[in-house]
Amino acid sequence: MIIVEEGLTHLIETVRDRLKTVEHFIIGADKIAADKDVEAGNSEDRWQDYESLLSAASPDKVEPVTVDENDTAALLYTSGTTGNPKGVMLTHRNLYLNAINLIIEFGLNDSDVYLHTLAMFHCNGWGAPYAVTGVGGKHVVVKKFEPGAFFDLATREAMTFACMLRL
Repeated sequence: MIIVEEGLTHLIETVRDRLKTVEHFIIGADKIAADKDVEAGNSEDRWQDYESLLSAASPDKVEPVTVDENDTAALLYTSGTTGNPKGVMLTHRNLYLNAINLIIEFGLNDSDVYLHTLAMFHCNGWGAPYAVTGVGGKHVVVKKFEPGAFFDLATREAMTFACMLRL
């Protein structure tokens, strides 16, 4: 399965026919935007809508999967200390322990509202996506950080937690 942000599907379309093991192509978009894309007849009409899939889902339809804690769960790309791009494989155990660390360190719980200010591809969002999900907190994701809009959003969503630089 590949999940791609709205507006970036054209990057996958150029190689889509060669991705033989991918069974589902899913676009992460607001429902309104996804409807508009389909009406426009662009390549995104070949994609399943993430929000529609979620609303149609049922816990009864989920089949349990056996996963070893040492199986690769995520593949991240970094230039590390050498400056040369390389893939880094993180296991389920890596992600779990990092999430537990964040939960304990920051005292996260189900009433927390996390505003994603870091790119989730950078250090896997410092592991915060897994920690917030693990405690049942709420994620607020913005496509682009804009300082003026940040304070309005943080207030409206009653943000309790975010990772930001301290100057």
